[in-house]
Amino acid sequence: MELTITYNNKDYSNYVKDSILIKRVQKNTFKLFAMSYGIISIITALVFTSALFGGLYYAYWGFYLVLAIAFLVVFSGICLLALFLQFVFGGKVIQKQQLGVNATTRIEINQENIIFDNGDTSAVHKWSAVKDLYNKKYNILVFVSDMRAILIPKRIFNSEEEMANCWNYLNECYKNTRTNN
Repeated sequence: MELTITYNNKDYSNYVKDSILIKRVQKNTFKLFAMSYGIISIITALVFTSALFGGLYYAYWGFYLVLAIAFLVVFSGICLLALFLQFVFGGKVIQKQQLGVNATTRIEINQENIIFDNGDTSAVHKWSAVKDLYNKKYNILVFVSDMRAILIPKRIFNSEEEMANCWNYLNECYKNTRTNN
């Protein structure tokens, strides 16, 4: 199966919308930023708690209780804010990253691998190395690493049947490597 795709800015925005709720992406994003979110949360909670108590009262258990609650609230808020900002601006970041990259891409899919070629760069991904497949609202996503996916916009298909055939073939290739190992 061979697909030719000319990516546009909407494809990158839709990729972010489709991938933001995938557990693999959330987990890796959390791992990447958890330490900095935690440090910011501790500092913010410490400032808030000491302002509320009028100083640092390490001997008072209520101080630690308020500090813990403040930390959890701030940490949760930062995580939600980060998700929101990624949802709103993530597509723009990817668009900037793709400036100067050839937008027309050929993807060849066969039983052994996926060949990705945009004229400037090419890559061969063996099915045994593919992490996951997702059929989302706007795209079919083939994760070739924890955070990198081959993006197949659904808009390129002429019909639902054509899209379903592609999805079924991708699934078949993916599952064949899982049962043969």
